[in-house]
Amino acid sequence: MGRLIIVSNRTPAPGERTQPAGGLTVGLCDAVQTQETLWFGWSGHQHADAADRPVQSEQVGNVNYVTFDLTQRQYDRFYLNFSNGVLWPLCHYRTNLIRYTREDCDAYYEANEVFADRLVGLLEPDDTVWIHDYHLFPLGKMLRDRGVTGRIGFFLHIPFPPWSVARLLPRLDMLLSGLAACDLIGVQTPEDATNLKGCFEIYGLKAAVEAVPIGIDPVSFRQQAIESASSDEVVKIMDTLEGTRLIMGVDRLDYSKGLPERMKGFEALLKNYPEHRGQVTFLQVTPVSRGGVESYRLLKEELDGLVGTINGAYGTPDWVPIRYTTWPIGRHILAGLYRMADVGFVTPLRDGMNLEGSKNPLVLRPAL
Repeated sequence: MGRLIIVSNRTPAPGERTQPAGGLTVGLCDAVQTQETLWFGWSGHQHADAADRPVQSEQVGNVNYVTFDLTQRQYDRFYLNFSNGVLWPLCHYRTNLIRYTREDCDAYYEANEVFADRLVGLLEPDDTVWIHDYHLFPLGKMLRDRGVTGRIGFFLHIPFPPWSVARLLPRLDMLLSGLAACDLIGVQTPEDATNLKGCFEIYGLKAAVEAVPIGIDPVSFRQQAIESASSDEVVKIMDTLEGTRLIMGVDRLDYSKGLPERMKGFEALLKNYPEHRGQVTFLQVTPVSRGGVESYRLLKEELDGLVGTINGAYGTPDWVPIRYTTWPIGRHILAGLYRMADVGFVTPLRDGMNLEGSKNPLVLRPAL
């Protein structure tokens, strides 16, 4: 059996390669432990001479992390503008937020060509290539065009819309033909599989699509939650709650997570059921991402305003209704807080796998 080649827009940051913190890193943690793996992707750095810089590599256990740089133009147009300004809202049915330009679309395909050119020389005949997520829809065909004949899989971590939504994307046929070059395409839900198959059929493309939702090892995470619940960090946070019950939400800052609606729902609880005032505290952990995209900046402004308004209207000198932070919290601390929480507050408007912060389900106290 050959190597497993994971290809994603970003590889785990150096500090997360031994202690994964969240997102795709945690989701794939178990998979890379079982065989020799090369994890390939963008370094997270931009340089004007990126094309002339060699790839960087770091071996951690059985995983070789290989990264390369992008130019500022590629980052802006491929990553911010097209991947997160066009494909992300399209796949989450938020067509009103799409800002499409031909230049950004061209940069998206050009960046995928860079991925293909950088990767192909690292591959061996018996490798299995596993491509991840919407940033790299065309990569499978680009690798085939460069002579790769081995197995290529693709996994989409976000929803895929039906034809009625997807067809709004210019050159959709080109994107789908790139994806169809993969031997197997995995998605999170049967609905996503049906939607993607329907789009393939309209263009006469044949592709194997299966709903295979990603998972984690619940036993080990439960044990981590039990151990972390009594840690100094978690005990200190719980002590600040002054005996109130804890409602907890953990989500990356994104409009797909239903965060304004969540804040308004909590406000409705305090307004309509005043007996809960001073009795519950809502802790929302929302690390900021994609700050360069306008829709995300506007969302942060909206959330800041809602939190201030609700705390101002219902807070007292000894009780703050909403604890809100945009700083990321370590996975082990989150696990302990999940264990101590009375309610896990998860309200996605539409999502692939809404388990941000840890890619794991909440582990609540057994008595609840």
